[in-house]
Amino acid sequence: MTQRWSGLVHDPADVGLLRTTPMSLGSEPRELRILIADDDGGILEMLKERIEILFEHDVKVAACRSAEDALQHLYTGPVDLLLTDYDFSQSGQDEPMNGLELLREVARAEIVVTSLFMTGFGDEAVAKEAIRLGAYDYLTKPALRGLDDVVNAAVEAHENRVEQAQLRNAASLLELNHLLASRDDSEKGLARLLEAVAQESDCDLCWAILRQPGDKRPSLRLSLGREDGPGLPLSDALTAFDPGLQVRELTASERSALYPDQPPPGRILIHPLLLPAPSHGSPEIMGYLAIVYGDRTHRLHPGRQRAVQLLVQPCESVLRQRFLHYRSERASRQTIEVLVRALELHDEYTAGHSDWVSVYSRLVSIGMGWSPRQVERAGHAGLLHDIGKVRLDNSMINHAGPLSPEQRAHFESHPVVGMEMLQPLEAMADLLPAVYGHHERFEGGGYPLGQPSSELSDLARLTCIADAYDAMTSHRAYRRALSHQRALAELWRWSGRQFDPDLVIVFVASLARFRRLAVGWLHEVMQKGEHLPVQCIAARVAPICAQPLDGGEAHLLPDAPSGLLARLQQVPIDGTAVFQVLTSMEPAFRAGVERFFQAQAQGAQAPEALELAMEQLTDRPDHRITRLIMTAWEQRH
Repeated sequence: MTQRWSGLVHDPADVGLLRTTPMSLGSEPRELRILIADDDGGILEMLKERIEILFEHDVKVAACRSAEDALQHLYTGPVDLLLTDYDFSQSGQDEPMNGLELLREVARAEIVVTSLFMTGFGDEAVAKEAIRLGAYDYLTKPALRGLDDVVNAAVEAHENRVEQAQLRNAASLLELNHLLASRDDSEKGLARLLEAVAQESDCDLCWAILRQPGDKRPSLRLSLGREDGPGLPLSDALTAFDPGLQVRELTASERSALYPDQPPPGRILIHPLLLPAPSHGSPEIMGYLAIVYGDRTHRLHPGRQRAVQLLVQPCESVLRQRFLHYRSERASRQTIEVLVRALELHDEYTAGHSDWVSVYSRLVSIGMGWSPRQVERAGHAGLLHDIGKVRLDNSMINHAGPLSPEQRAHFESHPVVGMEMLQPLEAMADLLPAVYGHHERFEGGGYPLGQPSSELSDLARLTCIADAYDAMTSHRAYRRALSHQRALAELWRWSGRQFDPDLVIVFVASLARFRRLAVGWLHEVMQKGEHLPVQCIAARVAPICAQPLDGGEAHLLPDAPSGLLARLQQVPIDGTAVFQVLTSMEPAFRAGVERFFQAQAQGAQAPEALELAMEQLTDRPDHRITRLIMTAWEQRH
C-alpha cells in the first residue's frame, strides 16, 4: 500500500465488494407437493388416489398418520397444500396433537403452506376455529363433497399467494440492487441484505465476517439478531473451521469450536462469500454469512432456505459487476501511481506540487458538495494535472530567469502533451478536462487554446485555482514562496478574470476549515510536547468548522464587494469530509512535527530560526506543512 503526500491511498490489494455464491439446494421440484394427515389408512389411500387423478399424476403426495409426523414433515420439506384431519385419537400417540393444534404450530412457525381442514359432520364450530387459525377452507367427513373443487381452489389460492409474495419482495430486491450498485451506498446495501436474510429466515442471529483479499485479518463484521456472535476473536473465527465452497450446516464439533466458552447454538447454516475464481485457480473465501438458530432449530426448513436464495441470487450479478468495477478502479489507481512516480523521478518539485494540488482540489470539491467518489477523482486530477511535464526539458521547469519565446511555447505545451498521454486510457477520460484546461483563464486568454474556462467543466476550473494557489505558496528557483495571506489576496484580485469567482469563494471557505483543523491539532501537539494522533481533535471538528469566517481569516481585499463575507459564510462545508483529508495526511504532518521538535532541541526558538532549522533537517522539506506548523506556533497563546 502506497500513500502519497496528498493522502490518497493506492492499495494494490483493493478489489472492493465481495460476491456470494448461490445456495446449492438442487433443482426446484416441478410437481405440486401435497401432504395428507389422517389417522385412517383407508381415507389416506382414497385421498391420495383422487388427488393423483385430479392432477394427472403431476403431483407428489405424502401421507402421515399423526399430526406430530405431519409437523415434522413440514419442518423438513417444502409443502404447497396440507390436508389435515381434526381427530387423531387413533394415531397411536400418547396424548396426540389434534388438527387445530397442528394449524397453530404451522402459524407459529410461519410455515408457508395452504391448509384444508377435514372434520366430522356437525363440527361446524371446530371448522370455524380452523378458518380462524389460517385454513383456506374445510371439508366434512365422511362424504368430503366437493373435494375436487375445493382442492383446485386451494391450489390456485396458494399459487396466487406465492406470486403476491414475490411481487412484494420485488421492491426490496430493487432497493438492494440499487444500494449494491452504488459505490456510496454499497455498505448500506450489504447491511440491508443481512437484514433481509435475517427476516426471511426467522433466525435467532444472522452475522457475516468479511476480509479483503491479501489481508488475513477480518475487516468488517455485521450482525443482527437476538443473540451474540461467535465467542472467538474475529481472526480466530475465520480459521475455526473450513466452510468450503458450498452452503452447508456446521457439525456439532464445529459449532462448539466457534463458541468455546458458552453452549453452542442448535444449528448454524454457513453461506461462503467468495471472490470469482481466476482463470487458473479456485475461488477465494473472503468470509461467510451465518444463519444461526438457538433452540428453535425447526425454523431452518427448505422453504426458508429458498427464501434466502431468492434474496441472494438476484444480488449476485450486481455484486459481480461491483467487483469488476473495483478491479477497473484498482487498475486506474495503479496507473496513476506509475505516472506520478515517473513525474517524481523527472522533477521532484513538480511531484510535490501535484500532491498539494490534489489536496486543494479535494477541499474545494468538498465545498461544492460533491460525492466521496467525485472528491477522490478531483484528487486524482490534481495528481495528474502536470503529467505532461515529463516531456519537458528538466532545466526549463526550474529555470531561474525569464523564458525565451521558444522556451515558453515549449513549456506551455505540457497540457496538450498530458492530454495526449492520458487520452488512450479510458479510465482517465473524466480527468482530461483538468489536465488540458488548468491553465485556461476564466475570461479567456490562457493556454493552450485561450478559450474562456467558464466554458470548461467545474473540475478544470477548480484545478486551475488549486494549481495557482500552490504555485504561489511554493518555493521557486527565482523566488521564495508567497505567504498564505498574499496568495489569497492574489486569488481575490484575479477573481472573475483568471479564476472562477464562485469557486474562489468555495476554495477560501474550504481551505479556512482545513487550516483551522490543522492548527487546532498542532496546538494540542505543541502543548503535549510530542506527536498526537489527529483523532485527538475528532470531537471538536464540528464546532471548529461551524465558527463563522471573519474578514481577516478570509484575507479579503480592502475594496472587496459588500456582501462577499456573507457569501463566504453561506458555503456549506462538510467538516467531517475536510477532517478526513487532514487525517489522510497524518504521516506527512508527523514528519514535520518531528523536525519541529528537533529544531527546538537544537536551540531554535524564533519563528524564522525554527523554519530555517526545520528545512535544514531534511533534503526534501515540505514548506507548506512547515508554515502551518509555524502558524500554530505563533498562535499558540
